[in-house]
Amino acid sequence: MPRYSPRILLLTICCCFAFGQANDSSTKKYVLASVKVTGSKRYSVADVVSSTGLALNQHVSIDDLQKASDAVGQSGAFSSVQYTYASIGMPKIEATFKVVDSPDYVPAIFQNIVWVPNAELIAAIHGRVPLFNGNLPMMGTLQEQVRAATAGFLKQRGMNAEITASPLGDIGKPLRAVAYSADGVTVRIADVNLAGCTLTSDPELKLITKSLMQTEFDQSFMRRIVELDLIDFYQSRGYLDVKFSEPTFTLTKDDRVAPEVAISIPITEGTQYRFAGATVEGASAVPPAEIGKLVPLQMGEIADLVKFKAALSKVRKLYGPLGLMEAATRIEPRRNPDGTVIFAVLVKEGVAYHMGKLELHGVSPDLTARLTRAWRLATGALYDDNYPKRFMGEVPPIVGMSQKVEYIYREVLHDDLKTVDVSLELRPR
Repeated sequence: MPRYSPRILLLTICCCFAFGQANDSSTKKYVLASVKVTGSKRYSVADVVSSTGLALNQHVSIDDLQKASDAVGQSGAFSSVQYTYASIGMPKIEATFKVVDSPDYVPAIFQNIVWVPNAELIAAIHGRVPLFNGNLPMMGTLQEQVRAATAGFLKQRGMNAEITASPLGDIGKPLRAVAYSADGVTVRIADVNLAGCTLTSDPELKLITKSLMQTEFDQSFMRRIVELDLIDFYQSRGYLDVKFSEPTFTLTKDDRVAPEVAISIPITEGTQYRFAGATVEGASAVPPAEIGKLVPLQMGEIADLVKFKAALSKVRKLYGPLGLMEAATRIEPRRNPDGTVIFAVLVKEGVAYHMGKLELHGVSPDLTARLTRAWRLATGALYDDNYPKRFMGEVPPIVGMSQKVEYIYREVLHDDLKTVDVSLELRPR
């Protein structure tokens, strides 16, 4: 639920009190002659007015205006809601709602609700929930209103489906969507159409489409197929400018429990590029020529960006022994008019890390002392991420070969101190 500015609430209450004191009661009824809305760039005036539940020429009290303001604010659509009112000739009043749009919205995805096209479903829900237009604020009551409206709309069409809402997003990252699903419904994919694709005979693409046909359908999954499989497929074949339009589906079997759909993913393939070389920029601690040895492509080959990225990810191994634990690369394709491309490897080396603490677990005090003496990377020394691996080879003679143990080490990076703590654990087998 959005938090309201205390100053705005105080102003709203003061307005209400001032009118109420002049008329003895905040529950006295007036004729609502006009409702105005200012401040929203996302919603139309009509939609905001409709969301208040107020109607022109309705008899309302000041308490009714307050309740309408609260309901609109609690929806989450606005970060601030303020209302004022004025007499325009007793007993008529004019109400004005001043709102500020919430900054963060995410799409609503109707996962397995396939009996109605998305556009029609969104329009139907909008008729019931005026502040819904396909996207939702990240907090507030609007998400629940949409869930209830979806269930109500489907019930009206003869489907008594239980609708659940769940957030979509990775742990530790912002919410990316709100998913609405009909419980107990399994949607099968009956057909896949890659409109505009010229590579339908490619064995790998056949495997991708076959896998799709064996997968339970939901709309976020359809988007992930584009993001995870099809983009990589095309980029591995030199189609660096490939574009995918919004996937769509068509209901092919109308069943309340096990419907089937055909999905269509429109594709604009663009130019198929060939490799014309690579450049390395931003590298100083590691010679550019050394990084260049990782390039896996030959001149004139298909510009396989996926293969190139995989090979250049090994740059990290060149920088770890130098303490440059943040070293990273970004590949920038630089296209030529003749259909060739140069892959620029942009290196960001970062700041060197130093050795922090060595922590030993699962060992006796005597063995702790021996392992600590054997550890050669001193606190404060430039960190070498190869050293713990080498040290693992020195542990068995120190521990004693008669003991069967498993050696596990873990690096803990402290970005604020630019140090690396190493935790070494010995577990009996």
